[in-house]
Amino acid sequence: MDTDQAPSKNSKNSGKSFEQICEENDFRGELLSTTAHSLRTSLSAIKWTLQMFLDKDFGEINPEQENMLKKTFENNDRMISIVNDMIKVNKSMDHTQNTENESVDVVELLESLAFDFNAESFKNGVSIVFNKPQTDCFIKSNTEKLRLIFSNLIENAIKYSSAGNKIYINISDAGESFMFSIKDTGIGVPEKEKPHLFEKFYRATNAVAKEPTGSGIGLYTVKKIVEALGGTVDFESDQTGTTFNITLKKQP
Repeated sequence: MDTDQAPSKNSKNSGKSFEQICEENDFRGELLSTTAHSLRTSLSAIKWTLQMFLDKDFGEINPEQENMLKKTFENNDRMISIVNDMIKVNKSMDHTQNTENESVDVVELLESLAFDFNAESFKNGVSIVFNKPQTDCFIKSNTEKLRLIFSNLIENAIKYSSAGNKIYINISDAGESFMFSIKDTGIGVPEKEKPHLFEKFYRATNAVAKEPTGSGIGLYTVKKIVEALGGTVDFESDQTGTTFNITLKKQP
């Protein structure tokens, strides 16, 4: 009987320790992070230069020039969005961050995020309502990963809402866990597309129509991080808006 075996796909790692593999992965992550941040800095500089041309800070422009500048501005904005998503995914896969090593005051975190997003929501004519609970809300988790989760959901809620809409942030007691809800009164998710919402690169058709810019990895990343933290995420949606619910265990 022939006992020769083809080398496995992981044979290149067969002689390496777990620590060595983690170190290599961390190096790749750092390299990706550095590259992505450099790209974002350059793209942001281009964005504001284009904006100055569109604002006619350098003089008048004709309609054809304005149209071309607008298209370039939109494409540049799309690239910034993709780079931002790359940074988010890289953070979610950062093995140097222990997933459950901090006592996190989630009320304080959400209050801070609601304040941080005030300018963006105001610009879009949307208001954020944080129904602050009367009791403390501490969980054993990772602050930066939680910030990434909630930032993504709040940002999406703003992006897919219209002027006059409201976004509600709620915390409820779920026994041994807390449930955190981000509710918007925006465009909702079409029924037939709901099963695909957490898939990598997937974007609902009405979301693409309202906001063409986006990579479709935001909600995929949210789900991965929440599950890595030992929690669950689901959503409810109809034509009057969408509510995302995240459940995480209370601090013992």
